[in-house]
Amino acid sequence: REKFDAQLTALSDISRTVTTSFELNHISAETGEFPVRYKAFKMHGTSNLLFVGNDLTPIADIQKKFVDSQLELEREYTKYRSYETRYKVLVDFTTDSIVLVNGLTGSIMDASPAGHQIFHLKKGKLNGQQLEKFFNWNGSGKIVEALKSDALANVTRVLSIRNHKEPLKVRIKSEVFRAENDLCLILKM
Repeated sequence: REKFDAQLTALSDISRTVTTSFELNHISAETGEFPVRYKAFKMHGTSNLLFVGNDLTPIADIQKKFVDSQLELEREYTKYRSYETRYKVLVDFTTDSIVLVNGLTGSIMDASPAGHQIFHLKKGKLNGQQLEKFFNWNGSGKIVEALKSDALANVTRVLSIRNHKEPLKVRIKSEVFRAENDLCLILKM
C-alpha cells in the first residue's frame, strides 16, 4: 500500500506523466503471494491512470531456487569445515608419527606434529615435499610404490632417514585409501 500510494503521489505532480518501474506484491487465494512490476501512466486530458504490469512469478521462482541452492551450499560448506576441523584436531592431537602422502605423486600432503619431529622440521614444513627426499632408498622403483605394496601385503618396512644427525631407522606401517579421486597413503612411523 505504501509503494502504491507513493506512486499515486508521484503522478499527482502536474509535470509527471509516467512513473518509474515499481514492484507490488499481490495475494491470490489460488497461488499465494506473487510479484508484479508496474509502470503507471496519466491518461492524457483525464484524471484517469493506467497501470501496466508484468507478472514476475517466473523470475521470483528462479530467485527462490538460487537462494535455496546458495543456502544448501552454505550448509555443505559448514559441514565440510566441521570435518576439516575434526581432521586437523585429530592429526594435531595424536602422539603417533603420521604422514599422509599422495599415492600417485609421492608428495606429502600432511603430517602430525610427531611426524614432523622425526625429520626435525617445524609443523607444516613437510607439506608439498617428496617423500623420497627424506629416506635412503636403494630399492627398485619409487618408494611410494613399495609402500603401497607393503600396505596391500600388510607388512611393515624399515627405512633409514636421510641426512639425520645420528643414524635413525624407522619402522613404517602403510595403509592405502581413496579420498574422492585421490589415492592416498597414510604412514605410521
